[in-house]
Amino acid sequence: MSSRVAELDASSLDNELLSVITSYLDLYVRDIRDTPSWVAVYKYIKRSVPLLYNAHLVVKGTSPGQQLLGCSFSDFTIPKRVFLYLIEYLAPVVLNAIKEDTHSRASTKLVEKALTFAGCLQLINFVVFLSSGGSSSLVRRVLGLNTCTSGNQLQGRLNNAAVNRELLGHCIANVILVTRPFMEMLKSTILRQTPAPEDILFDTSSVICAHCNQVAVVALEAQKDNGTPLIFCNYCYYVVKQKQKFISVTTFSLANN
Repeated sequence: MSSRVAELDASSLDNELLSVITSYLDLYVRDIRDTPSWVAVYKYIKRSVPLLYNAHLVVKGTSPGQQLLGCSFSDFTIPKRVFLYLIEYLAPVVLNAIKEDTHSRASTKLVEKALTFAGCLQLINFVVFLSSGGSSSLVRRVLGLNTCTSGNQLQGRLNNAAVNRELLGHCIANVILVTRPFMEMLKSTILRQTPAPEDILFDTSSVICAHCNQVAVVALEAQKDNGTPLIFCNYCYYVVKQKQKFISVTTFSLANN
C-alpha cells in the first residue's frame, strides 16, 4: 500500500511542478504571445514543456517528483525508459497536435476515438491499481514497473487510515471525471424527449392606443392623476404628454394582463 501512495504522491507532485512551470511560462510570454508571429511559436513551446520535463525520467531514471520523494521504479532499464517516454509522454502530445492542427474531420475523429479508448483502458488499469496494487499507468504495468520505496524514511510508519482515505479520494475523483460525459449525455437525451411548451400567443388587437385608436406600437401604460390607466403608442404618448400630465408611465406588458 505504501508503494501505491508513493506513486500517487510522486505523480501529483510532478503534475504540480509542471503546472507551475507552465504558469510562469504564460506570465513570461503574456505580453508578446498575442503578436501573430508568436502565436504558433508559443503553441509549440507549450507542447514541448511536458516533453522536456519528463526527459528527466529517461536521463536519470526517475521523475523530478520521484526524486524529491525518494522513490523510483524497480528494474528501470534504459530500453524501458525510452519505450515509456515514447508511449506515455510523446504519443499523447503528437496525437493532440494532429487533432488540433489537422483540418481533416476523419483524422480528427480517428484521433479522438484513439484517445477515448486509451482513456478507458487507463481507467480500468487505475481501478485495478487501487484495489490490488501494481502500477497506476497501463504502459508501466505492461513494462512491469513498480514503485520502490525502500529508501523512503516514512516506510513502515504510515497511518493506514490516512492512506485508505487518500486512495479513496483518488478513486472518487477519477470516477466523477469518467461519469461526467455520460451524465451530460443522459441530460441531453432527457431534454430532447421532453415536449416543448406550446407557443404562448397574445391577442394584440385589444391593445389599442387611446390617442390614435390603432394597435399600439411599442405600447406604454400611463396613469392619469385620478389613477386611470391609459395605453399609448410610444410616439403618441410623447404627443399627449405635452397636453396632459401623468403620474407614472411604464412599458406595457401583455403577460401581466
